[in-house]
Amino acid sequence: MTIRSAVISRSRALLLIRSAIRLINSISVPVFFDRVSFWTSSKAIRLIVPMISFSAVIGYTMEAR
Repeated sequence: MTIRSAVISRSRALLLIRSAIRLINSISVPVFFDRVSFWTSSKAIRLIVPMISFSAVIGYTMEAR
């Protein structure tokens, strides 16, 4: 594993995180007062966060090699 590809995967993970944050903001702001939709969006956040951390861990392990 070369350093270059590890950096690319890391930047890709950062891009994923940013787009996920934008998605969460766009979901949670309009439906904040509607409790049911807010609950579903928080459920989505719970799913997204482990995915982000998992991709970040993969990026760092590739960089370590």
